[in-house]
Amino acid sequence: MRRLGSTEICAAVRFGHRSAGVIRLLATAARPYDAQDLDLITIIARHAGTAVETARLFALQDLQRQRAEGAADLARATLEASSVEDGAVELLAVLDRNVPSIGKAIGVARARDGVMEYIACSGTLDILRGRQPGGADRLANLLTRRQAGGAHVHA
Repeated sequence: MRRLGSTEICAAVRFGHRSAGVIRLLATAARPYDAQDLDLITIIARHAGTAVETARLFALQDLQRQRAEGAADLARATLEASSVEDGAVELLAVLDRNVPSIGKAIGVARARDGVMEYIACSGTLDILRGRQPGGADRLANLLTRRQAGGAHVHA
């Protein structure tokens, strides 16, 4: 579509050295934009840049607050746990609130024999609870030899 007699002015939406976009005005009126119009759109663009930056900073502050609360929840779950199993279950609950996923699992090496076992699971991995991952026997053998002063375990 062809526009006859249109005029256009643009102003960058910026904050400092950051560019957030452009405000563009297009008029089909016979009167072209003048210096006052350009000054006005420049002021509006400057305010818009400040608003965008303020929103970005509020979002960043909110993310940092959520991370700090998540870290505090993890510490609390660890310190207040009455057993390894209870602590693992609570850790998974905290992790699910902060890092959503379709499934999580926590495994530990049992003290009595060094065999790895899943003690807390959620979501799609809930079927692993009480099971041993593949290679658990090998890990138990390595741990047993290490405790006996034999081979060293390398990760």
